[in-house]
Amino acid sequence: GLRHACVCCVVSSRGIWKLVKIEGDIDGFFKAQGWSWMARKAASAFATSVFDKTEVITMDEKTYKCEEKGAPRDKNRVQNYTIELGSGKEVDWTDPPGGKVKLSASIEGDKLILKTTGEKYPKIITRYIKDGKMYDSCSVFIDGKKLDGDITNVFEKVE
Repeated sequence: GLRHACVCCVVSSRGIWKLVKIEGDIDGFFKAQGWSWMARKAASAFATSVFDKTEVITMDEKTYKCEEKGAPRDKNRVQNYTIELGSGKEVDWTDPPGGKVKLSASIEGDKLILKTTGEKYPKIITRYIKDGKMYDSCSVFIDGKKLDGDITNVFEKVE
């Protein structure tokens, strides 16, 4: 049932994760935010550059807690946040480029769904485990609709 899937997601996500790869339809991701072709070409090269990032995740059925270290252009950036899953409550969060947004989270099946608000192009971030890796796929999400394009961060478990 749903509860079992949730517990499975919870257990497999716990631990320390290191960013190893960035993939996806990155051009489409920037296009969905109204970027010009020239700007997209410049950004796409930068967006696929793996930066030094680790995440320490602890969670249970009610709470998702993440300690992030590292961001593009700022390997020393640290941010810690705790979200009540499915409560709709939002926490302050700084996105990878440095934008200040609000973040909420819920579990749907075996995926963790994070949503941002407070920015021109809100995002939906889907986190799931596949073949021992954690995938963090971010797309633009407007009026309840996920637009084409994504930036997907691939993490490997350190411990």
